[in-house]
Amino acid sequence: MSVIETVSVRQRGAVDFTAYYESLCALENVCPIPKIRASSKEGVIDCKCDRLRRTDWHPLLNALRINKSLKSITFHTKWQSLYLPGRNNENRNLKNGAIYQKVVTKDIAKALRSCLVATLSLTELRLQGVPLLRTDLAMLSSGLLKNKTLKEISFKGSLIGDKGTQVVCDSVKNSYTLEWLDLTACNLTCEGAAAVAGLIKHQSLRRHSIAWKDSLRQRQPIFSAMPGLKRITLNLNKEIGDRGAVELADSLRDDLWIKALDLQSCGITSDSAQYMKEILKLNTVLTILDMRANELIDDDILDAIYEQLKINVVGTGGSSNHLTWMAVEEDNIRSTYLPPPSGLKCKSTSGKKTSPKRCSLQLHPSFSVKKCKGMPWRTAARKAERWKVLSPVTYAKTAKRVRRERTSYQLQQESLECLQTSTPQTSPEHSPLTGPVEEKQVVKELKVQVEFFKRKYKEAVSVAFSAQERIAKLEAENMKLREEIGGKVSHIKTNEEKSVLTLEDESVLDAIESAFQQFHSFLDLLRSQGLGDLCSLLDDPSKVKELSKT
Repeated sequence: MSVIETVSVRQRGAVDFTAYYESLCALENVCPIPKIRASSKEGVIDCKCDRLRRTDWHPLLNALRINKSLKSITFHTKWQSLYLPGRNNENRNLKNGAIYQKVVTKDIAKALRSCLVATLSLTELRLQGVPLLRTDLAMLSSGLLKNKTLKEISFKGSLIGDKGTQVVCDSVKNSYTLEWLDLTACNLTCEGAAAVAGLIKHQSLRRHSIAWKDSLRQRQPIFSAMPGLKRITLNLNKEIGDRGAVELADSLRDDLWIKALDLQSCGITSDSAQYMKEILKLNTVLTILDMRANELIDDDILDAIYEQLKINVVGTGGSSNHLTWMAVEEDNIRSTYLPPPSGLKCKSTSGKKTSPKRCSLQLHPSFSVKKCKGMPWRTAARKAERWKVLSPVTYAKTAKRVRRERTSYQLQQESLECLQTSTPQTSPEHSPLTGPVEEKQVVKELKVQVEFFKRKYKEAVSVAFSAQERIAKLEAENMKLREEIGGKVSHIKTNEEKSVLTLEDESVLDAIESAFQQFHSFLDLLRSQGLGDLCSLLDDPSKVKELSKT
């Protein structure tokens, strides 16, 4: 009978994952997994899920459900080995763990949903090779919608498909913190690429509105400091093809924030690569466009793309130095016609069970094994494998791959050298390439510098043109203000003159009024002295005229 933990224990368990996980294992009489217990002390869980039993999952998921302190959670299995290139087929017999049960994946999705909602510090979530169903993704997406701390999420090798990708993109399209979305080997087609392109367009539109708000009152928005997606990885999805690549290219036409796009081994041809190169001339922010391991792309187009990327790196001024090129994931699948392991039975063409030694060894037709007396079949298989590695066709493919890897390595070195210098050097002696200077490399560097200075010249011309337009507008506004000020000054002067005249008229009237008042006071004085007849005489002007005649 299990004991129910108290509230205080759960509260401490939300902060201390290790102690709470050990206590749950003790309650359920299960031995804690040593690797999880060791890594959880650093705030990280890195769990290999193939060998975990059903009883091991219960305390682990219960501890994850309430946790708020973990920084990184990684679940990976060898189930991806069945589908990822570069893996052998020896792991087909490992598909016997509890992780491949629907109930366990459902419990994992529920626990991660609760953790994503409650966490305060989780920044990385990797579910690599976990066989998630569509219902599991729907549960996980409800947690992603409410999460505000996640910066990186990976579904590498999980084969979530186009519909699962659509669910993931809908859940993270409004996220302000997510910077890296990894969908490597997820069985995507052009529809999945269209879902990713819709995610890029949505985030670009949202960040354009934020930039418009920041540009008010003559402010300059800082595009590199705006939160949102910076890198998208879609490697090893061979069904994306040209249609998916064109969808992604159209979404990046007006985007100013996506800095890295990985498209290794995606079934892209030279046509879509050429279209992507034209988009790079419009998008000057994208500094990493990884299209290696696509056998149908010409080397000349790849070199042109690398040159354009180098121009973008110089133009951004090193704002994306923290982003690096990923390693090439090559298609090195071993032959699927290898003989069965020892101890197993195999069927012959007649239907009878025979021992492995009597089974006919089926290899590629071009690598047939010559029968030698006394040579065991294992030795013959090893000989055939060695001959297959050293065959001319394989050697040509290996040389092509090495040449592409060398080109990408040179691209990184040149980008770092160009960023260290203040301006591009025009002389071959100061070329950023290491090693002996060749004529082709010098010409290539000069072309890159010419394109760089052309872009700078166009920018300077556009800035000067906008400045002249601004000056003309300011001069017109200045003339209007001068005319308005001149009219107001003349109006004020006329008003002042009118006021002066009215003031002079008022002074004359005041003087006349004061004279009449003095005259009336004089008459009042005469009346008071008994000379009223004289006053009446003065009042009558006719009598005054008669007196003057006499």
